[in-house]
Amino acid sequence: GEQVLRTGRGTSIRWPMLAAGLAVVAAGLSWWLLRPEPFQLPIVVRTVGVETENAQPLELGRPLPRGELHFIDGLVELRTEKGAVVVIEAPARFHWPAAERLVLIEGRANADVPEAAVGFTIETPEAELQDLGTRFGVEVSAEGESRLHVFEGEVLARPAPSRKKNASNLPPRGVRQGKAIVIAQGGEVSQSQVRGSAFLLPEEVPALDAAWRAGQRKNWQEWVGSIRRDDTLVLYSSFAPKSVDRGPQVAEGGSREVAYVQGRWPGRRAVEFATGRDRIIIRFKEDVTLPRATFMAWVRLDVCQDRYQTLCFAPGSLPINRTDPE
Repeated sequence: GEQVLRTGRGTSIRWPMLAAGLAVVAAGLSWWLLRPEPFQLPIVVRTVGVETENAQPLELGRPLPRGELHFIDGLVELRTEKGAVVVIEAPARFHWPAAERLVLIEGRANADVPEAAVGFTIETPEAELQDLGTRFGVEVSAEGESRLHVFEGEVLARPAPSRKKNASNLPPRGVRQGKAIVIAQGGEVSQSQVRGSAFLLPEEVPALDAAWRAGQRKNWQEWVGSIRRDDTLVLYSSFAPKSVDRGPQVAEGGSREVAYVQGRWPGRRAVEFATGRDRIIIRFKEDVTLPRATFMAWVRLDVCQDRYQTLCFAPGSLPINRTDPE
């Protein structure tokens, strides 16, 4: 029952051998056609205090290491082959599967995309955010919630490739300059307030790098340690989202109605006062009297809409909205 192919010179080729040879050729051709296209990973332009969990070294002027990276501390400034400049802040988990595509699993990324790099994309667990010629920032929480802030131009938001086969509440939409959206797990979208100060801009990184190299962060840590040991300290706040602000004279501290943004150092957080209702309320014990107090804070001023701005006041000393519980 075995078929044989005879040639003109009296030799023969058995069909199973021919089929096996053709199968090998077909498999090789399929691999060649479907093989991943080689691409240039982004170049490391600058690092500030980077600590990685997987200990992959980042070399200035060299391509980013392949595979998933996990930043515990610090930040990195990258430049893609087409010129997009991206700043990624810790804590962050990410990888780079294509020349102009960043997969951000967790963390913050700020992108400045020139015309030559239009189409640069940041993929999050729920969304694919494609640049249309712009500057934009993306935040991804540990729970997978994504926030898109568009500072200039426009970004096209659509479901992530892994979500396209499933029902999604994220139809493709353009998000224009000055707008922000929140993309929850499952793709549900809501509007948000754009907050540029939540991100470090590429032009801010050199000054931060110089301060880091000059030892300013170490000096700040030593100063914080000495302040926290001071017997006259009433309250110290780190502004960390889950920290408890409490001092010996404080009954309740850190009742917050504010948004968290990038702090002075990589990995640190600050609070943003963007509206009249953004505040931190501290309640002292009933028997505490403070005839005098010193208030110290590091403040970054982005805009001052009113002639007078108050940093700290006691309820009743200044008009407060009638709907406030205070």
